[in-house]
Amino acid sequence: MGNVSRGCQYSSACEVPCGRACTLPEQIKHGSALATALAATLVEEPDDFFAGATNPAGAVFEETLEGLGDLERQLLLFSAGSNLVAVRWILLCGADVQARDSNGTSALHTACRTGSVGIVTELVQSNVRLNAGDCCGWTPLHISVFMCRCEVVVSLLKAQAGLLIRNYKDQTPLDLCTDTLTREAMGSFMSHQNPHEPWHFGEKTGHRHARPSMQYEPFVLPQRPAIEEVVHKKDFLKLGMHLFNEQPGKGLSFLVASGCIRGSPAELGIALQCDLLDLAQIGNFLGEPFSLSRTLCLELVNSVEFRGTSVVSGLAKAFMLMQIPPDFQKIDRLVHTVAQIWWRQHRKAESDKEQRNANNSDDDDAPSEPEETASLNSQTLRRHLSNQETLYQLMFSVVMLHRHIHGSIGGSGDECEERVTMTKWLELNRGLGPPGSLLPQFLESLYKIVSSTFIPQLAIRDPPCTTRLATRPEHSLVRFFAKAEGWVTVPSFSSATSAIAHAVEGNEIVGLFSETVAGDRRPGNRDVRGAIRSPAPPPSVKVESGPVQTWMSLCYTLLLFSSSCSLGDAPYAFVHLPQVRVEAGRRDPTKLSLVGNPDSVTSEEEPNKHGGFSKVERSAPRRPHVVVVFLLPDGRWQDFRLPRLDIQTKSEADFLEWKTHIEDSCMHGTVFI
Repeated sequence: MGNVSRGCQYSSACEVPCGRACTLPEQIKHGSALATALAATLVEEPDDFFAGATNPAGAVFEETLEGLGDLERQLLLFSAGSNLVAVRWILLCGADVQARDSNGTSALHTACRTGSVGIVTELVQSNVRLNAGDCCGWTPLHISVFMCRCEVVVSLLKAQAGLLIRNYKDQTPLDLCTDTLTREAMGSFMSHQNPHEPWHFGEKTGHRHARPSMQYEPFVLPQRPAIEEVVHKKDFLKLGMHLFNEQPGKGLSFLVASGCIRGSPAELGIALQCDLLDLAQIGNFLGEPFSLSRTLCLELVNSVEFRGTSVVSGLAKAFMLMQIPPDFQKIDRLVHTVAQIWWRQHRKAESDKEQRNANNSDDDDAPSEPEETASLNSQTLRRHLSNQETLYQLMFSVVMLHRHIHGSIGGSGDECEERVTMTKWLELNRGLGPPGSLLPQFLESLYKIVSSTFIPQLAIRDPPCTTRLATRPEHSLVRFFAKAEGWVTVPSFSSATSAIAHAVEGNEIVGLFSETVAGDRRPGNRDVRGAIRSPAPPPSVKVESGPVQTWMSLCYTLLLFSSSCSLGDAPYAFVHLPQVRVEAGRRDPTKLSLVGNPDSVTSEEEPNKHGGFSKVERSAPRRPHVVVVFLLPDGRWQDFRLPRLDIQTKSEADFLEWKTHIEDSCMHGTVFI
């Protein structure tokens, strides 16, 4: 380490007022806490490999995680939350605790940003690099101080984190501190003189830094149908369910836009219980972070009667309505919803003094749990678990234990490097809730139940083989419903998709963004067609876009547009043909033009005070447009009005064939203008 002179700037904090600039070894010899912090600055300087980027401050994004393995990616994502058990399971499965994304952000950085003391402590005990700097030289202590996470700051200081490490802007954590309590904690640490006595802050002084408990309750506004079709409504329903079983978000948006299902959460929740829908796709969609997914998940899980159930039986009843997806993040969201509804129902039952026997309230199809219910019934379990967060993490741990012991359907089993024994199971779930809230015998009974019984509802099925999604010439996902299909060029979509991809402000189609695109407009994102788009140019750069190659399918009275003819690619837009007319082009015999049908513009709908829609008659109808309905992957849809829709076919023979089919569906003939 060497005798590095720190100069007289630290003389005021030195415990030995000798009047001269002490060398670092002399200060360490004096036992100064400040000297310990100074020593840490020489142990591990921030890496300069990532220099030049903007301040990430502990945040991670999908594109910054692309270079990591799946376990390391999950570790960074879960470290940004509150699920301590999930972090332990992922570390058990072999995740590298030192992994960092392309910004140099580690799991400890993300945990310090969100302020989970339990996860921070777990990572520190796993020997994570305590003073590792990100692309801007920010250490975990920099981030926790900047985010005013006082408890995390205290935990890091107890682990001897470097207090005077400077980032690339020459800032120490002290320079970033704006919270009075956090500054007081750092001052207390620096003034601590006895190296043989552990430093404490908060316990003796009575400081408490508890964050208020907040819950996110999503909501969605119902959308009115884009079209009204009576003749083919049942056909549209079959088509929509077929799309849902391949791409649930677009399938759900099609069912609502076509008028097959009302857009209210209650109606959608009932529709998701249809036997013809794939349980795996229901679980995949409800596990997404979309607002509609969260709302429908609450609606669907709330239809389950949890009163009288315990941990395993409650999970089994909930996942009879959906299949657990293989993605850990989706499992986390689904289990969190199950725990939330379970806790809410039992709290209401307790307040209403409705005590039920667990054996009488369990559903006949749910697995029996003689050992679990014998040790703790549902109401006693709620009192021992103390809070909803404990139940949520325990339920997640049960799902992971079942996956570890029984493996996944169609897979080779869990990738954990060591077998989870009873002792390891108790260690994974240690410290959940307040001290003494989780009885060891209850955890032991859970382990015996899960390890001895395969529970079908808790089984995780691996994703389907990608070979079934391979592209087949002249076929698509809707080939069994299509009267005609083929490749065409749609010049009118060039401006639309360009505006969608680059989010032009002031354009009327800004609302076309789904939540996946609107909240993540970075390079490599997907537009509504599902194709990878190029990075968005600066606002001053004019975007030149060419014609869009589109796979067009004619299904009943709908003209569907897809980005490819792959079996796994659902249509991204459609046009209702009774609302348009065919305009034959005189100059180009291969161009088919669609214009609005004036007869279809008789009335419009506007929102009313009851939250629904009312028809409003207008004396002077607006000029008819071609309405293109875009289906978004988050379950919503948006219409886009064009004065005309030009479709360029490959040959004159294709033009005549398409013209005949579309005219039959339009039922209005050809208009020459």
